[in-house]
Amino acid sequence: MRQRSLSPAPRKDDGLDPSENLLEPGNSHKSSTAPGLASQAQLVMTGLAHGSACALGAVYWMWVFHDKMCGEVMRCGCTWPWDGGWKRCNIHNSEGPRCPWCVAAGASTVLGVLSQKSCPLGMMLFYLWRSNGTMPQQMGGYGRVASDLVTSQLASAASSLMTDTSHFVAMGLGAGATFAFHLRNAGSMRAGAALAAVPPLFAVCLARKRPATDDRGGGGGGGNLLRRWAVSVAGAVAIYFAIEFAWLLVFFSAFPEYPHFLFYTRASAEGQ
Repeated sequence: MRQRSLSPAPRKDDGLDPSENLLEPGNSHKSSTAPGLASQAQLVMTGLAHGSACALGAVYWMWVFHDKMCGEVMRCGCTWPWDGGWKRCNIHNSEGPRCPWCVAAGASTVLGVLSQKSCPLGMMLFYLWRSNGTMPQQMGGYGRVASDLVTSQLASAASSLMTDTSHFVAMGLGAGATFAFHLRNAGSMRAGAALAAVPPLFAVCLARKRPATDDRGGGGGGGNLLRRWAVSVAGAVAIYFAIEFAWLLVFFSAFPEYPHFLFYTRASAEGQ
């Protein structure tokens, strides 16, 4: 009697590993073909938009908090922008102490532009670094299986935007271009051009250091992505305040004739 073979019939090779569970986060089928031109163009466009939003957020943050922090630390009279900004700053006084940082900024000197605009620049660079180094590379199998759901698509899109090299470099270009537009009337074009060139150069340098195959990603999940994004934003905010406080301390130390810094008043200025 002829025995029936128990070996499985050959099947067409579809490029999938049968032992791979596509529902398992992080076990995704990776295509060997490079992304198409349309996909790359989409990543570049979204990167430009992402970088522009990053720069606008940093510039707007400075607009809101810069004058108020200067007024609180230097006690110069600067306040919230909607309450007058630096209109009541002591640099407008004909005599008496005048805030050295506001003087430098008002004169649009190179140091004044570099010191003030380095605060939002620091925010952008920190956010670029976090986007390159710690964001999850992909959402994993669950996100692809449920790709018809809006939440999954948004999470997958946000995750890929944060890590793809094409998007990342475009993000730096978008941030630099938007920052340059903001600095076009800053008074010192040399300082403005130097600062605006930093985000794209920083992004390119970070992208070149990334490994060709990045296996960091996997089951980040939408909650983990949101948590990482929140940490990135919180870190950027902390960087901003640290840079601004450092510059305030530098100007206070460099100009001994100015008496006020937080709750401290120089002994030579007592009684003024």
